[in-house]
Amino acid sequence: MLKKSLIIITNLVARGKWASLYRVLFVLLFVFPGLLLVFFSYTRLYSESTASILAEKRLLALLASNSVHDRLNAIVDLGISFATRPRVVEEIEKGNWAEARQVLDSVPATFPFIDRLVLYDPDAIIKADIPYDPEVMGQSRADKGWYAGIRKNWQPYVSDIYKRAAKPQQNVIAVVFPIRKAFAAAAPLASPSEKEGRVIGILQVQLKLEIFQEWIRRTNVGPGGFMYIVDQRGRIVAHPSIDNQKVSIDFSAVPVVQKVLQGKGGAEFNYNPVEKEERFAVYAPVKRHGWGVVMTQPARDAFRERNKELLPLLIIYLLFVALTMVTAFFILYAMIAGRQSREASRQLAAIVASSADAIIGKDRDGMIVSWNAGAEQMYGYASREAIGKSIFMLAVDDLSAEEMAQWLQRLNSGEKIENYETLRRKKDGGVIHVALTISPIKNELGQIEGSSTIARDITSRKLAEKEREELLASLQDALANVKTLHGMLPICSACNKIRNDEGYWERIETYIRERSDAEFTHGICPDCAKKLYPQFYKK
Repeated sequence: MLKKSLIIITNLVARGKWASLYRVLFVLLFVFPGLLLVFFSYTRLYSESTASILAEKRLLALLASNSVHDRLNAIVDLGISFATRPRVVEEIEKGNWAEARQVLDSVPATFPFIDRLVLYDPDAIIKADIPYDPEVMGQSRADKGWYAGIRKNWQPYVSDIYKRAAKPQQNVIAVVFPIRKAFAAAAPLASPSEKEGRVIGILQVQLKLEIFQEWIRRTNVGPGGFMYIVDQRGRIVAHPSIDNQKVSIDFSAVPVVQKVLQGKGGAEFNYNPVEKEERFAVYAPVKRHGWGVVMTQPARDAFRERNKELLPLLIIYLLFVALTMVTAFFILYAMIAGRQSREASRQLAAIVASSADAIIGKDRDGMIVSWNAGAEQMYGYASREAIGKSIFMLAVDDLSAEEMAQWLQRLNSGEKIENYETLRRKKDGGVIHVALTISPIKNELGQIEGSSTIARDITSRKLAEKEREELLASLQDALANVKTLHGMLPICSACNKIRNDEGYWERIETYIRERSDAEFTHGICPDCAKKLYPQFYKK
């Protein structure tokens, strides 16, 4: 079944009206499985590598988000320790805001990331500040977002970025804390809020923006990438290329910022119209505080390592596809060439088999390796009787055998012998005239492996030539004799006899018969008939 299928395929691609189409289909069918294998393998590796990078980037964003969260919590814990100092609570409860200020006076010097401390009453009226600014004393900050944030449940609150009124006027982040009156443990029927204590003041810790810049600098996003932090309104808290001390930059319209402010984390590609390039971004919300962390990087840089690792594999896959195509073309070529070769061989075999000439193949030593029907007919030996025997079996005599040996030497040196006429002996002992053309047979490397002989029986021609030569000689001899009759012939006037060269008298018909091919037949002419037989003729 397989052999039959191969024959059908070979016939389709080797010949016919649609052979070119079938050849293309053959190559495609041969290469298609390899292409599928390469496509699915590379796609799977590409997807797995991409997923791994995405997971790594998401994890990095999550770690950065947790880091910001933990650092803000640490600041919150530090601020709570300031707001709950007994001396601070006691002095504020008494209304001694200046004394409470003195208790906290050393905090900015002890903690360099703290830029300013402000004490407010529960209505957000400024009562004291560090460092001291008399121009803002007594001013209300009830319109600020941080005040609305802390009044929701009177819990510590991290503000968005805003510009403060105190000098120097610059953007800051504020963390605010309620200051509560100490709760008497013996008080009966106290509610949960009462147990926490009545709010008697507010402590505001203003942070320098440089600490957030330091946080993002410590995070390695990768080549061409950076990290930035946004507050709960989508404004930039820290960005490697933005100085937000004087100007507050709003990123709330950026899609990834919108998502992170909704509490979503993820990764996506987006086009940056400013830098005119596709970028890859991962983002994660900062829990509890409403902030967000975004890491962005040019897409080409984000997946550079992946592409670098997959490039050799892609080259190998492409080489495999190319090798598969080359193999397909070679197989197709072999099929077509094999088909053509077989057809040529069949045609040649048919020509050899049907040829009336004897066609004989021999090796270098003169051993017969092929013997066609023409050779069987000419020499009388069947193919089975001749193959494996020496060509010398056709030699007529020793001289002929020596001649054949010389021919083998000439053939083995690459010489060709054409139209050589000689004698050969048949199986029945008869000798025939043959005309030979003997050619050396070479292999693919040009090395002589044997010779082929094409012999034509010219015996009839030779006999005809001999007969023609004999006839020609006879005619020439007759012509020579005829020419002697042109001279003076002595003839008897009485009996008409002619004297020959030896001096004898011969009848004229004898003389002419011996010197030509003429024959005589006797009759009687009318004049003699009248003379000899007058009774039969009337006057």
